Amino acid sequence: MEEYVIKDGKKLRLGYTTGSCAAAAAKAAAWMLLTGGKMPAIDLLTPKGVALTLDVLEITRTPDTVSCAIRKDSGDDPDATRGTLVFGVCGGYQMLGSAVSDPDGVEAAGVTQLRGMGLLPMETVFHGEKVQTQTRGRFSGVKGLLSGLNGLAYEGYEIHMGRSEEKMPALAGEGNVYGSYVHGIFDAPGVTDAILKALCEKRGVDFAALGSFDLRAYKERQYDLLADAVRAGLDMDFVYRVLRREGEQR
Repeated sequence: MEEYVIKDGKKLRLGYTTGSCAAAAAKAAAWMLLTGGKMPAIDLLTPKGVALTLDVLEITRTPDTVSCAIRKDSGDDPDATRGTLVFGVCGGYQMLGSAVSDPDGVEAAGVTQLRGMGLLPMETVFHGEKVQTQTRGRFSGVKGLLSGLNGLAYEGYEIHMGRSEEKMPALAGEGNVYGSYVHGIFDAPGVTDAILKALCEKRGVDFAALGSFDLRAYKERQYDLLADAVRAGLDMDFVYRVLRREGEQR
């Protein structure tokens, strides 16, 4: 049964969230794996008490796994997730493509190919040699919601087994879906501000109202908290003696 909400005098059909889709797919896959049966539709009760019956699509099986999909319907509600910025880094980036292949069993023995989310037009193939490199440059050719990044500098590092194209840009995608292999891509000056400005403009929010945020000071504080936790859990006098090689027999 369809449900509606009235906003600004308009009757809008409600959809359901990404979380509901993920929960329904997980429930259906678990049932099929445990029972060996096939489930064409799955019933789900959302946290708000809305009862959903959702079609179960793209069912695939191996002797030890079952995967399936639920088609998202964001409805007419302007507050639904339609058009929300999606950004994947490294493995999250690979998952945004149409497929991830592992023909040599580099990461998972017995699983040679998995479907991706199909949000970016690319496929990833895993190889035995891991990419480990520092990288820096300037954004260029970025389209869509994050086009304001063009011309800004970035830096970070890559560490991944999969290759998605022979030569990948620092930021791939357009519209509202993007991905990158660069860890730390948000850290360079101006990058997060450009992203937040784009999101504020999309939502009609004044960027200046967000206030200022010192990323470097925040990171230093997190490092201090981590160091305090390590010191609280270790015998630091012993650690320092080991580092100074005290007590070694000569």
